[in-house]
Amino acid sequence: MMWSFITHAWQMSDFTPKALFTRHESTASHEFIKVTQPASLTVTQQQGTVKVKGWDKESISIKIVQKGHPEALANTVVTVDKSKLPHELYCTVTKKDEEKNIANVTISAHVPFTCSVTVSSQKGLIKTKNLSRTQTLYADDGTIEIILDKFSVESSVFAHNKYGTILVEAPKKIQAQLSASTLRGSVTSELFITLQPHTTLLNRDFWAQIKKDVHGSLGEGGAPITLEAENGDIKILAKR
Repeated sequence: MMWSFITHAWQMSDFTPKALFTRHESTASHEFIKVTQPASLTVTQQQGTVKVKGWDKESISIKIVQKGHPEALANTVVTVDKSKLPHELYCTVTKKDEEKNIANVTISAHVPFTCSVTVSSQKGLIKTKNLSRTQTLYADDGTIEIILDKFSVESSVFAHNKYGTILVEAPKKIQAQLSASTLRGSVTSELFITLQPHTTLLNRDFWAQIKKDVHGSLGEGGAPITLEAENGDIKILAKR
């Protein structure tokens, strides 16, 4: 069964002269959804921001805010599919007419720490924090930010970005197996990485390649972190 949000524009003209707000409207929806472990959230985004943060509740809080011209709002469809609850929840942003503009949609979700999360975004920021299971993140155009406060042996991260940077913030004592590669950017890390053995000549090609393709362990190694950037940098930061 598919449930679609029916949204309406705030009538700002009720409070302020209409001439000041002829170009913008916004809509919002917010709800709490009970889930049972193992739980998963899948978000498919067109344009805007997706933020997912873990918390210690057995429910998903999802807030959706749309902003844009009336025509863009009318062309935007946000659907929350609850048909596979209590284990799976899907949130999808689509266009009615592919030839027309779409509104900017911000999706903010709180999920159980152990919830698996998959996000696909065409344009905009993806940010995750406090998740301890599987994260699968795809971006066509935008930044991916991952804060690994609760990374453990049961965790895994896969992030692929076509046009944009991947930022990972991790504790200095993290235990993980790292694979980071970029075609037209560079990989940098504030954390120590033990590189896998690699037989090579120490020539110009090696020094160029090592900035783009890094395989090794953080700490003693452990669960996988796989980062792929086609046209952007990969930065691993030490948690402050």
